[in-house]
Amino acid sequence: MAYKNLIDDTSTTVSASTPGAELDLRQHTTLSRASLGVPVRLWVFAESTVANDTGAVIIVDDAGATKLAVPITGTTAKWYAVDGWLPATDAKYDAHYGGNTLGTLKVYQFTLEPFGLLGANEGVLSSSIGSITLTATNVIEAQPASAAAIAAAIGYGTFTHGWLLDDASGNAAAAFGGVTLTASGSPTYASAGPLGSTNKAVGFGASAVFTGTDILDAGSDDLVFAWIAKLTTGSNADLAGKGWAASGSWLFCRESDGYTFYFKDDSGTTLGLQPSAHIGDWHVGIICVDRANDLISGGTRNLRTGAVSIPTATDISSLTSQTNGSNFAIGSQGIYGPDGNALLAGFYAGTGSGAAGALSANMAAALYNLAEVFS
Repeated sequence: MAYKNLIDDTSTTVSASTPGAELDLRQHTTLSRASLGVPVRLWVFAESTVANDTGAVIIVDDAGATKLAVPITGTTAKWYAVDGWLPATDAKYDAHYGGNTLGTLKVYQFTLEPFGLLGANEGVLSSSIGSITLTATNVIEAQPASAAAIAAAIGYGTFTHGWLLDDASGNAAAAFGGVTLTASGSPTYASAGPLGSTNKAVGFGASAVFTGTDILDAGSDDLVFAWIAKLTTGSNADLAGKGWAASGSWLFCRESDGYTFYFKDDSGTTLGLQPSAHIGDWHVGIICVDRANDLISGGTRNLRTGAVSIPTATDISSLTSQTNGSNFAIGSQGIYGPDGNALLAGFYAGTGSGAAGALSANMAAALYNLAEVFS
């Protein structure tokens, strides 16, 4: 993610009007240290949701140069520190955060203070610099864009395909899995997602659909998928699936103001699940067909309220394999038609032996983990 100002959570450059501090350090060095400047220490209390991610907090001068950088690599909130030098000049500095590529960077507090000077001079420097301190929580999010990142974000399950659905126009590019979804009909693009300016969402106009290839059949194995969405009140509509044939298909749709997942095996037997759609609010959802436990399980979590919907899992011990030759698609499946009252800000899916992992037994935790990325 791009770096931005820690205080206003918006600015990406340094100017006289951006929040920061003007530091007059002209009288706070010694002759022997003149070429180095003034010693300082930057303290940051922060955490990352993914270990060893690339996020950091930096001090930037008015020319845009990074003067100090503190990498945030741990998944537990703690103090990080780096020592360095600032020029013995009168200059403006801002604190920025970002750079994370896998998970969420959370910064709770930072302080820039003098370091390494002796006696009265240290007190003078402290008075001159003061402390740049942030006590509110700032969070910069990175929407998972790889199989490893979504697996780490959720904590359970294996995902082989992902689409961020943040395209400005045209087809939906694959974040991973290599399958571009070809746009047709009248999709809408670049609506604000749950993270505001940092991610986008697609909507669905007349006959709108993003069509891929013949992927995501469960066969006799597992099927898992996760999504980020916001629905307003509407009628029955298609959201994703493998069409709806006489046998061997699956359909994820909205029926009235709730979700329904239909799973039809090759003999035509149909079972499913119906979690809440949290009308009017952004939310995350997960569905899994878990062959090891003979269950369809899943649920949703509201990003604003934290409300959770986890219906009783459905026993699928009576089902056989599921395979058809239809192409996977997001949007209209030719059943109800596209949902003109839905925004999707990401869709992840996977199939394979054991792909569900421990999702069925840990659905509440998985939904919480995924919601944390977008909250």
